[in-house]
Amino acid sequence: WKKLEYDAYGIEYPSASTRIKQLSEAIDIIRHLWTKEKANYTGEFYRLKDAVSFPKPVQKPYPPIWLGTMEAKEKMLTLAAKKADGLNIAWSFAPDVYQEKLERINQYCDRFDRDPRTLMLSYGVWARVYRDEQEKNRVWQDICDRRGFSMEELAKRYEGSLHGTEEEIIEKIKQYHKLGIKHFIFMFPQHQEIESMEIFKERILPRI
Repeated sequence: WKKLEYDAYGIEYPSASTRIKQLSEAIDIIRHLWTKEKANYTGEFYRLKDAVSFPKPVQKPYPPIWLGTMEAKEKMLTLAAKKADGLNIAWSFAPDVYQEKLERINQYCDRFDRDPRTLMLSYGVWARVYRDEQEKNRVWQDICDRRGFSMEELAKRYEGSLHGTEEEIIEKIKQYHKLGIKHFIFMFPQHQEIESMEIFKERILPRI
């Protein structure tokens, strides 16, 4: 998705639809390389002829392949249902919105005769722990003043985040967990990463 990286290496930047097709072929190729002594593949974008890749992975039959999406639109969800072992959706999906995406994923799994429970789920989420409601309101008001938001607008933007007190974060994680999400990727504020990880480890995750 990052055009800057394509430009830096002189690689053509195709449409999102084309890039998803390339990703689909890449998944097939990776599995071939991981499981076959010599891999052969002929696709629209890539071709292998007696390609070798050693050593093979320790995990059998191969490490789980996760797909990630920040928009969770139809083509990526369909590809995940068809070929992925896990799916990470990030960064701004409130529990009710995530639930809507899961309903779509289940439909796509049905299309490929796949049990949706075999697709691992993850949520990438912005997280910031506040000591209390007063600190949260103070920080939020500062953000509103700097960026021209109202408190209501900022609260709406943060519905899919874990910006809150410990109790609020615990309750929100439980909501996601009820949807079947077993894995989380937490994005903590810069320079607060270690402190935040310690709070999550010691005071939040044991209560989930």
